[in-house]
Amino acid sequence: NEAIDAAIAAGGTGGRDRALHLLESRWTWILLLFAVAAGVLWGTTRLVAPGLARQAAFSLPVDADRSRARGVMETLDRAFLKPSKLEPARRVALESRFKDMTQGLPGAHSFRLEFRASPVLGPNALALPDGTIVMTDELVALATGDEELLAVLAHEVGHVVQRDALRSVLQSTAVTLIVAFAMGDLVSLTSLAAALPT
Repeated sequence: NEAIDAAIAAGGTGGRDRALHLLESRWTWILLLFAVAAGVLWGTTRLVAPGLARQAAFSLPVDADRSRARGVMETLDRAFLKPSKLEPARRVALESRFKDMTQGLPGAHSFRLEFRASPVLGPNALALPDGTIVMTDELVALATGDEELLAVLAHEVGHVVQRDALRSVLQSTAVTLIVAFAMGDLVSLTSLAAALPT
């Protein structure tokens, strides 16, 4: 302790050391800096990360969406979906209206309507990133008219055009990175780096 005191006395304490001591010894400064750090973290996760995720999602090629969607569809078919029991004429009529609705939309997606039965999902529709829209027989049975079904399909098409699935994945990954970096959690960072390609 005496040696450290002597070294400090010989070298003097610079302005930086005094400022640091001031910040560490006053509760008001500690609370203010904590509030600033929390504000920066909040702003980064709520404002910066979504913007970066959107920019990154629209920068990635649509071909990447196709390979991801293939794997998702195979998983859904194994776990939750069964072949559709809708009449072929009914399917053709809905596919025709869907094709008319999606024709000329911006982007490189090629939209396709798939029909499946699913007691697990019930009346539902979902969009895959490559432009495949899956609609369940249960939803067709529940609807009182084609206009209701087209409204649901338009909503799902919006998810594809806005690349919502990819943006969500990128945004949650960015937020995880930001929080892990802010907390100094290197274990989480290395785990995330290993899982990121998947």
